[in-house]
Amino acid sequence: MRNSGFEFFIDLAVNCVFVRHYGVFDLDTTIARGKAISADHSYRADLNRIIDSSGCTLELTSEDLRTISEFIGSEAASRGTYREAILIDSLLGHGLVRILDGHAPSPTIEFQIFDTRKETANEEVRNWLNIMPDHPLPEFINL
Repeated sequence: MRNSGFEFFIDLAVNCVFVRHYGVFDLDTTIARGKAISADHSYRADLNRIIDSSGCTLELTSEDLRTISEFIGSEAASRGTYREAILIDSLLGHGLVRILDGHAPSPTIEFQIFDTRKETANEEVRNWLNIMPDHPLPEFINL
């Protein structure tokens, strides 16, 4: 499903939500993404996630990161256990994700950052999320 600023696909065969952000990645887009995915009839709280923000302009302030972290923390009890692979292509993206991870400790969510510029990124993400090498990924995912 394509929305303004992102698109996503839920693949129950591999227990994963695939998300690709476009343009500016900010708090409003993050909130809209969460609402759109959770409203999808295929959504389950225990789905792993691949969030691809490569190529985006990141506009998240420290207050935005706190807001996202607080939301993750408040929702942790009602969510299943899952892994979230975050795809980045910049040092800024890496730093922002590390800050978010530090502010949003949750025993039910495991974050991992993958740099899409690495030749082994596809294999690393698939291994971490137990996605078979021959399983097709959505074309919009930059791996």
